[in-house]
Amino acid sequence: MLGIFCRYNITPDLTKRLGNLRGGSEDVKNHAWFSEVTWDRLARKDIDAPYIPPVKAGQGDASQFDTYPEETEQYGLPADDEFGHFFQEF
Repeated sequence: MLGIFCRYNITPDLTKRLGNLRGGSEDVKNHAWFSEVTWDRLARKDIDAPYIPPVKAGQGDASQFDTYPEETEQYGLPADDEFGHFFQEF
């Protein structure tokens, strides 16, 4: 089911993609993959989220993101600033 949906949407030929065919967006909405979606409730934003991640109080909670090691290499190449004198007060 999902494979067929993907096949109809990742084709390079725009004229064969779901949503661009005669049925327009109804082709997408009527696809079996979306059979459980109640489109009227979705439009009213009246659907419960299937998953609500636990968010810690406060701004900047990044607990739901993966952590990666910090970059240790310097960016760019060291060089003389030959045009710095043009921007001394900038």
